[in-house]
This record gives sequence, structure tokens and C-alpha cells, in this order.
Amino acid sequence: SADSVLGIRAEIEKCSRRLNMDASNDASGDSQIPIVLVVVEGGPSTCRTICQALQSDTPVVVVKV
Repeated sequence: SADSVLGIRAEIEKCSRRLNMDASNDASGDSQIPIVLVVVEGGPSTCRTICQALQSDTPVVVVKV
């Protein structure tokens, strides 16, 4: 179910932020990749995903269609 992947998704996002980038862009060779959550549609699990993203300091963009 969607609920079971929320924790795994958060860990993937956390690791993605810390990927090493080309050392020529940063003297330390360690840069953060910006991540945002874009919400277009959803249900109850989307609300939980938004809450978890906000708790992880991930910006959330909500698109009204």
C-alpha cells in the first residue's frame, strides 16, 4: 500500500539530497540536490506524504487543476 512506502520514499529523498556532485562545482565535492514535492491530485495517503515532506523540510508545491 501507499502507506508502506512512505518511509522508504523519505529515505530515498534524504539520500538523494546528499549525493556527491562534481568536485569542480564545490571545493568539498559535496553538494545538496534540491528536492520539492509537487502535489497535483491525491487522497489520504497524499496528505500523509505532505506531512512527512514538511517534517523533513522538503518544500511542497500544490497545484490546483
